[in-house]
Amino acid sequence: MKTSKVKSVQGNGSFKSGYGALQDNGDKLLFSFEYEFEDGIVLKANHKTNVTPFPEGSEVEYEITRESEQYGKSGKVSKPQSKGFNNSNKGGSDLKGIKIGHAITNAVQLLNGKQHPITGDLEEDIKRLARKILKIGEELNNENVKVNPKLEVPPDITPLIPETDDDLPF
Repeated sequence: MKTSKVKSVQGNGSFKSGYGALQDNGDKLLFSFEYEFEDGIVLKANHKTNVTPFPEGSEVEYEITRESEQYGKSGKVSKPQSKGFNNSNKGGSDLKGIKIGHAITNAVQLLNGKQHPITGDLEEDIKRLARKILKIGEELNNENVKVNPKLEVPPDITPLIPETDDDLPF
């Protein structure tokens, strides 16, 4: 799939298709559009609506699926997809939330069964330990260290809990 902006788009008729949108008269229609992209490609694509879902100026992904001298290029046009978990288009905010969630879960697991061992306030202990887990994770990530995934509870967790604020959302 290539990414480009729509330079121009024009309706190019409709036709009956089992994949089309159901009309009032019972027919199923697809609507054809001719797209011209900023990178110079001209492509015909079909949609279930009679109004293009991608007006001029829209950033889209397209794929050429057929090409002939008589009919030109045809294919698929769609909105750009997210690049996935580790390469998100969302600036990493989702990944940060996931890391915080894991840190809190691990802090709760480490404190499970302890009777307020540090501050006397279990919620405060969880926050502090979660911050420390995030800090250790960042340090290990920066060092590119492989970590044993087995979670072991340290005999005394007091030294692991700093009294500094970090970027936990609470």
